[in-house]
Amino acid sequence: MKQFKKSLLIIGLCFLMIGCTNDAMSKVTKKLQDAGYDISYLTDDFTAVNITKTEKDKDRIQFCAYLEKKVVTSISYIVLPADNSNIDKTIIGFIYVDKNDDNIISESAQKEAKKILKKLDLSIDDLVNYALQVHEDKGKSLNS
Repeated sequence: MKQFKKSLLIIGLCFLMIGCTNDAMSKVTKKLQDAGYDISYLTDDFTAVNITKTEKDKDRIQFCAYLEKKVVTSISYIVLPADNSNIDKTIIGFIYVDKNDDNIISESAQKEAKKILKKLDLSIDDLVNYALQVHEDKGKSLNS
């Protein structure tokens, strides 16, 4: 009987942890979608979680988390100016890099990304965890 109670407790704890994880993921998805971002899970040439905001039929802001196995190797951040004549105002760079990755964090891109994420009440760590969760369910949660 003691073993049975212990098993129930473990199952209950696992359920709670999974439920919390899915709840946290759905909250981040909602925040991003409410702010006008589209989220996609890509598995063609590489595996990535792509978070894109389109304005005037043009992709303007993009976070792209690249994954290998169960690790986010890097997150790139791209901002294109609304006006093509201001191409020098383009922001592009890595805002997160795993310790085993060769890419280098761009301080200026990271600073700008943090401003955008702060408005959404998110952090770079939140994006890393979110990308991992989307990857774990192979993007299925994005379609529900």
